[in-house]
Amino acid sequence: QLRSGDIMGETSIETPWGAESREREARLYVLDWKTQKVKNSFVPIQGAREIAQIFVDQFDRAHCLTDQSIYFVCDPSTEQVLFQTDLSNWGQIVRNGFAYDVTTNKLFCLLSETLLRIEIQEKRCVEPQVIHALPMSASSGLVLKNDRIYYGSGSHLCSIQTSEN
Repeated sequence: QLRSGDIMGETSIETPWGAESREREARLYVLDWKTQKVKNSFVPIQGAREIAQIFVDQFDRAHCLTDQSIYFVCDPSTEQVLFQTDLSNWGQIVRNGFAYDVTTNKLFCLLSETLLRIEIQEKRCVEPQVIHALPMSASSGLVLKNDRIYYGSGSHLCSIQTSEN
């Protein structure tokens, strides 16, 4: 949710049940909550088929992750991509792979092989930092509780610390 009360959302053009998509690229959109109408829709990353994760920070910037593990930050009011980096060396996307720690102002990003941390700053966008290589590959997303990340690996529940120790 943006400070205005509007809602940001992301799309996918993937059609797993065989339908044909009318779109060719994933989009971000802004929904005017009061009128229940989409007030803006745009393609932030050319060629992306899915924007799989989104987190809106306290500065109204959208932190996103595509189906190809491209992390980017954009300003929805200007449609400008402020920062972009390829995280695919650290694994594939994991559903529900973002968790925000309000006490430290850090966004955690879980990929299939790695846990990364992104420091949210007002004046600039910061490169994600690797915290841990995962002991078991992640297959489902995370919960942040008491400085630990919990995630699924197949039928196992795994847990690691959010610190680098």
